[in-house]
Amino acid sequence: EILPRVLMNAAAFVVAGVMFAKTEEDGDAHRLLAAAADHGTYKVWELSDLPLTLTAIGYLQNIIFSTISNFEITSGKHGDIRKRFVPNNVDYVIHRYGEWILLMIGEGILSLLIVETVERKAYYFITTFGVLTVIFIQILKFESAPSHAEFHAVWQSLISAMCYSYLMQLLSMALIVFGVTYKLFLNDVVKEASVEDAYNAYSGGSKASRMLAASPTISDEVTANVFSISLSGVVLVLELMSLTHCGIKKALKHLVRPKGSQDKTATPHWPIVIIALFKVGIILVTMTLSQWTTDPATLTICGFCIVSALSTTRVMNFFYIHKKEVIQNLRDTIRRGVRENVQRVSKVGMGAMSTVSDGLGGDGDRASVTPSN
Repeated sequence: EILPRVLMNAAAFVVAGVMFAKTEEDGDAHRLLAAAADHGTYKVWELSDLPLTLTAIGYLQNIIFSTISNFEITSGKHGDIRKRFVPNNVDYVIHRYGEWILLMIGEGILSLLIVETVERKAYYFITTFGVLTVIFIQILKFESAPSHAEFHAVWQSLISAMCYSYLMQLLSMALIVFGVTYKLFLNDVVKEASVEDAYNAYSGGSKASRMLAASPTISDEVTANVFSISLSGVVLVLELMSLTHCGIKKALKHLVRPKGSQDKTATPHWPIVIIALFKVGIILVTMTLSQWTTDPATLTICGFCIVSALSTTRVMNFFYIHKKEVIQNLRDTIRRGVRENVQRVSKVGMGAMSTVSDGLGGDGDRASVTPSN
């Protein structure tokens, strides 16, 4: 399980070292930071990408071999599982998963804050709606998690735990790329503002700004495509992660109303069906978002609308599926609270009455003793 990944990483290290030594000999080891990018020679894959390609292959190999190893260990053919497998502390693993996702979400916030501030409407649109979008993503992630560890995917079964772990990795990658797109959006706004300020200063304006050094630029179309793909990945993975907790079979049962005493056939649960179709529509719109517009501010606002709409479907889905359960729990909570308050008041009243009776009893004894004396 470990050997293939180690060999692949070692091969990537050797290839990277050889390629670096070769570029040093050729005298073309470093590019000039102020040199403009040559868009005419852009390629999807070059020989310099070989080390990263090898590490990616090693990562995929590790997933395949670890999956096979886990199924082999838990097959029951090797005796006591504890001899080859250390069980997870479920509560600790859930806690660490949550902290890790918060770090990935924080990268998106950091991408919005590290860019130079300019007084432009597009800049404030991107930062404001970008922060709100990240907040809603955080709500979606932690709202889908069960309240107790025994209902979590990590505790359910080996398959659900592995699916949840792999989806966590995909969500982390998508969140990193999604956060970088905000930085690209803001950089475009800052560059446009710098060019305008420099032009105003040259033409006699009162405000001057330095010209940014030439650097490799990314077109608006490419940035929009990356934003659309990364947001689609985040939305899709969040939906799949919620399925790992309850299972696909249980999720499909929610689409059909349970048979009653008079119903011979099951009927579709139309509110849940409509919500599911609406979610599919949201994902399709997100995937094709870059084909509709490439404006950074418009894309950011659309991303916020998509995430907020998905949050609304979660609330409606929860209400329609667990409506009776929620109402019953609310009733039980109210009754329990009323009962506890009544008991507390009755205890206080009984204590007060006993105190008063004790006081009256003492005064009566003294009154009865005094005349006899």
